[in-house]
Amino acid sequence: MDSEIALLAGTAGTTIATLLATDAWSGARNGVLALWRRVRPDDEEQVAAQLDTSRRDLLDARSDGDEEAECAS
Repeated sequence: MDSEIALLAGTAGTTIATLLATDAWSGARNGVLALWRRVRPDDEEQVAAQLDTSRRDLLDARSDGDEEAECAS
């Protein structure tokens, strides 16, 4: 069971990272925050801030043509 959860978490992380730079980001962000609100409501604001920072960093890296920073985002 633990390996299945780890695989699911990895897949979710990859999907979220992919959506950071798309027009679908708003819906994905809201979905992630809804999940956090259910599981750990006290952390919702911190998670929202981290998601927003990650998106901003990724978009900045893309506009600067910085592929290394883009991969790190």
